[in-house]
Amino acid sequence: MRDDGSTDRTLEILRSRRLDAERGEHVGFVRSFGRLLAGADADYVAFCDQDDVWLPDKLSRAVARLERVSGPALYCGRLAVVDDGLEPLGLSPFPRRGLSFANALVESQASGCTIVLNRAARELVGSFPAEVVSHDWWLYLVLSALGGIVYDEQPAILFRKHGGQAFGIGVGATDTWRAKLTRGPSV
Repeated sequence: MRDDGSTDRTLEILRSRRLDAERGEHVGFVRSFGRLLAGADADYVAFCDQDDVWLPDKLSRAVARLERVSGPALYCGRLAVVDDGLEPLGLSPFPRRGLSFANALVESQASGCTIVLNRAARELVGSFPAEVVSHDWWLYLVLSALGGIVYDEQPAILFRKHGGQAFGIGVGATDTWRAKLTRGPSV
């Protein structure tokens, strides 16, 4: 874990739960995840945001699916979108255009909080180039080019939709291209 320069009680809370976190200066979510990824030495690596809730079987489902793949692979999937009180708002959109590299050039189907990488994928990517503005999209591009996407249609994450997010997830029929343009990158 890495604390990205928080000014609240984050580290104190983590330590009270016997969780170890690297204290670091604020470098943003992409650089933070990149530093953690570069320092990881594990068979599987998962990205986690502080405000999302993993369902109990998230990792076991991801690992079971990734074990069936030879070569670099990225597990990702749909989200159960909830409000601040964990009340259901709906599901993230289903990838209607498929999971091809051609589609990955224009949209990502891999939300960072759902991503689990196998060792081969982690070793392949190492970290993120300095120009990357979206670590999850960049990983999705790289792994889809290799045919290494494992998509789970059943949500394994409760994704909190709130005003403080760097990027938002749309839900339902109101998430048209016009709504996305009007809304912009922050929801």
